[in-house]
Amino acid sequence: MNLRDNGYRWVATPAPLAGRYDDIFFINPNVGWAVNGNGQILKTEDGGGHWKIQEQLQGVSQKIWV
Repeated sequence: MNLRDNGYRWVATPAPLAGRYDDIFFINPNVGWAVNGNGQILKTEDGGGHWKIQEQLQGVSQKIWV
């Protein structure tokens, strides 16, 4: 997902990594986090254009939400 129009509209873009994403949260039109079913926490600073893995949790038995 990628934010457009100052955060008012979402545009579908390819996921940064394969798999299921459980939650996506943006604090402003540029900065956001996503968590997936593999225990990875990703961050974007350009509205979802590029994502970087911030954390890789091992042995997670519960879902992670942001």
